[in-house]
Amino acid sequence: MGFDEKQPARMQSNQALQASAYVGRQVMLVLDASHYVHHPDAAILIDVLEAASLIRVFVYSQSGDLVKRMVLTVDNIGLQPLDWNENLPTGKYRLVAQGEAVLMVSGNVDSVSLGNDGLRLNVAGIGDVALEQVKL
Repeated sequence: MGFDEKQPARMQSNQALQASAYVGRQVMLVLDASHYVHHPDAAILIDVLEAASLIRVFVYSQSGDLVKRMVLTVDNIGLQPLDWNENLPTGKYRLVAQGEAVLMVSGNVDSVSLGNDGLRLNVAGIGDVALEQVKL
């Protein structure tokens, strides 16, 4: 069985088709320290991994200044909305959690692009992310 020169193009085509199905849909991804989210667009969820957890959430401005500090005691395990942006001006922010929790961000997929590093989704309130980062 020989090498099929059309195989990479077919795989790329399949990926593009798969990614295009995300356009207009709501997706979630793990929010790490490298992501900035746009207020007021970004809906943040906190995935609590252990009941009765003490969780700290820090919100930093785009310039790196700490603009908000929250201390939460959470009794329930699982995804819960996080009210993080009250009294903050419109802008880009970075959120960091300490404790038994993972921050997730939810946003609408506005478009899909294909670059040298693979398929990318443009998610409202977040920006450009790799398809592999998306959780449904």
